[in-house]
Amino acid sequence: MGTTIPLFRDRGKSDLIDRAYGVKNYLLAVGPTYPHKNFETLIDAYASLDPRIRKDHPLVIAGGMKAYIAKLKLLVRRPGSATTSISWVMFL
Repeated sequence: MGTTIPLFRDRGKSDLIDRAYGVKNYLLAVGPTYPHKNFETLIDAYASLDPRIRKDHPLVIAGGMKAYIAKLKLLVRRPGSATTSISWVMFL
């Protein structure tokens, strides 16, 4: 039998992204979106997941560098990409 030990206190903000963007059960990547952080690899790894998992657990990337985010959006939308459906990857 397993035991669940809460590691973080819920301060009433656990549904903040859900309320603001309508996204639930998401995978969240937070950090400065700079090229050396290698978000391309994260997107490629996410793209390799089963499509049902991607549908049920969208990837949300929260960061800041607009030029790099524009590059990542192009990567997500590239022809033949498993993540061509941008609805499974969200940028905040």
